[in-house]
Amino acid sequence: MSAGTYLGLCLSLLVIRVSLGSAASDQQILRHPGMSVNLTFQVPTDTTSVWLKRLEKYKDNDKYISYCQDSTPTRPSDQEESIKGRVEGMDCSNISGTVSVTLKNLTSNDSGTYELQGVDHSGRYFNRTVFLNVTDPGQPGGDTEDGGKEAGGKEAGGKEAGGKEAGASREHPGLASLSDPTTSRT
Repeated sequence: MSAGTYLGLCLSLLVIRVSLGSAASDQQILRHPGMSVNLTFQVPTDTTSVWLKRLEKYKDNDKYISYCQDSTPTRPSDQEESIKGRVEGMDCSNISGTVSVTLKNLTSNDSGTYELQGVDHSGRYFNRTVFLNVTDPGQPGGDTEDGGKEAGGKEAGGKEAGGKEAGASREHPGLASLSDPTTSRT
C-alpha cells in the first residue's frame, strides 16, 4: 500500500470516528436566567482525565469550565473568568463511569455548546457535547403557550410532558443527562 493510500485511509477513519463520537452524545437543554443546570456525562469506566469547555468561546485557548487531570482538580487560574464561583461538582477522585458538573445562576451568556473531552487508561480520547440554551421566559425558544410542553417542557412535579423526568435525554438516555437541581422530583 502506498503512503498516500495509507494516509487517505487513516484520515477517512479519523473523520468517521470524530463524526460518530460527537453525534452519538449531543444533547439539548433549555433553562432560564437564574436557574442552575446539572450536566451529567457517562464516560468509560477507565477514564483518567476529563476537561469541560465551552466551544464557542474557549475552543482554542487554555480556559476551562472544569477539569480533572490525573486526579488534579481545576486550578482557579485555568478557569474561565465568567463562570468562577458558579461551578460545582466534578469529583476528581471518582471520574470513572459518570462525571457531573453543576453551573449555577445561569445567564443568557451561558448559552452555547459545552464539550466534555476525556482520555482513558489506554490513551483513547472521547468527547460528549451538550447544547445549553438560556432564554428569558416568553422569548423565542423559551416558554410556550402550553406551559412549556410543546418543546419537551415540564409538567407539574418536574416531569416532562409524557411522564418522563425533567432532564432525561430523549435521544440518548445514557450518554448525557441534564437536570435542574432546584426542581423537586416526586
